[in-house]
Amino acid sequence: MIILIPCKALDQGKSRLSSALDVHARRALCEFFLCRTLAMACALVAPAQIYVVTADPQVAEIAGRYGASVLSDSSLDLNGALEQARAAITARHADMDGLLIMPIDLPLSTPGSLLSVVAELGDIVLVPDEGETGTNLLLLRQASGNRISSDTANRSRRQPLVRRRSSQRPLAMAGRRCRCILEV
Repeated sequence: MIILIPCKALDQGKSRLSSALDVHARRALCEFFLCRTLAMACALVAPAQIYVVTADPQVAEIAGRYGASVLSDSSLDLNGALEQARAAITARHADMDGLLIMPIDLPLSTPGSLLSVVAELGDIVLVPDEGETGTNLLLLRQASGNRISSDTANRSRRQPLVRRRSSQRPLAMAGRRCRCILEV
């Protein structure tokens, strides 16, 4: 399995907290989250299987300290960055057995909870956020055959794909079996 960690510029992260935290505190929080996420990824796979997609040189430097590879983010949006990274990773690891997309802001996750996501059945495993308007984790078992778009990473915003709260019932998605789990 390959882990892909998208990370925007540390100065731009957590902007919704601007009324409570100044830019320096938000940057420190994002750096803490990034380091925590990289450490968790290293607990799951070898550093050679970890990629960070970013446009921030500081993020790239931090990722390098953990042995992760860095992919340059030249996209204007998250889905574009993820799709570019997925294509680059697929070109390097044609035989990979899955791509786990793991954002940095999952403070309650643990290596065990992430392993439980990986153990779920399905070609695509989605872990939506609490409000079910976004995606906390996305596991693509066949990364070369799945494009990152609003139809995978953020489909829950457009259609009621992940509205029900059952982790036991598989969901259909673009001809593939998809499992939605809600608690990580």
